[in-house]
Amino acid sequence: MINSVKLYDFFTQLKQESGTDQSARVAEIKKRIETDSPETIRLTKEELTWGGKLAWRNNERCIGRLHWKTLKCFDAQHVAGPRELFKQCLEHLSYSTNNGKIIPTMTFFP
Repeated sequence: MINSVKLYDFFTQLKQESGTDQSARVAEIKKRIETDSPETIRLTKEELTWGGKLAWRNNERCIGRLHWKTLKCFDAQHVAGPRELFKQCLEHLSYSTNNGKIIPTMTFFP
């Protein structure tokens, strides 16, 4: 279940850090929560990327977090079924390992 307070905090911080107006998106998501089930909400690629970078940046225990700005994010919310999930995992591994030159990478699944 989506916590509306945390959702508001997420978009408030996104607005502060990106300088973009998020009020229309917040209204759209609130309406979706009221009329549909919260599971139908999908974050945009921009929202996922920013959220991933924010999570990595704020993880105090990760020694690699200094590279948070270089994080590459892939949106795989469309994945349906184990075969497609496996395919996306292989693509993630191939991209992120980059023949030994590691690229900070996150892939977001449903």
